[in-house]
Amino acid sequence: MCNPVAVAGAKAGGKALGQIGEFQQQRAQTKAVNKGRANQYKNQLAMRELKYNTDVAAYNTRISDYNVGNLERADAASLAYQAAQGQLNETNRAAAYSSLGAAQGLAAAQGRAAARGVSGQSAALEQQSLMAAFGRDQALTMDNLLRARYAYDRGAARTRNKLMSANRQAYNKIGATPIAGIAPPKPVFQKGPSGLALVGNLAATAASGVGDAYSMSDAGNGGSWFDWKS
Repeated sequence: MCNPVAVAGAKAGGKALGQIGEFQQQRAQTKAVNKGRANQYKNQLAMRELKYNTDVAAYNTRISDYNVGNLERADAASLAYQAAQGQLNETNRAAAYSSLGAAQGLAAAQGRAAARGVSGQSAALEQQSLMAAFGRDQALTMDNLLRARYAYDRGAARTRNKLMSANRQAYNKIGATPIAGIAPPKPVFQKGPSGLALVGNLAATAASGVGDAYSMSDAGNGGSWFDWKS
């Protein structure tokens, strides 16, 4: 006959080994799940930081492009102003030469009239005619100057408005200052199997094994632990 203590001990030992194996398996599974959640959280943080850094880099590039564009647009407007001012100056010089020529022509005509010895009413009429012609020339010159000045002012206003509009459009392309996205929620880790529970289970298994050994032995029937048949 088999030793009942040995049989009960083997049974309890097998059960204890199973409990230990199950504990280790559950602990390994929990560790793997928690590690996966931790890695996922780290990856989410890394992606958040990467997106923010990318957005900041793009924003800084747009700022740089805007500043460079402002300089280029300002240079273009300055050239337009200079060209318009040069045209206006040329018109003013031409008007000055025209006025000078008209004045010289008037003086020469008056000199020729005086040389002819014209006097009286005829002389007065001739002088009046010469002055009227001179006045018409001067009025035409002034009209040309005013038109040129108005054209310059309108052109300068168009250039200024075009510059302001281009700067506004360029500024609108910059967009809002980037901010970091909402941080992902921290992972919730699973609780692994309790070591104290394992100890309790092992103790219960050992106690159960002792009880089984006792019940299977002669001692359980009023005999001795060592009274068994071989």
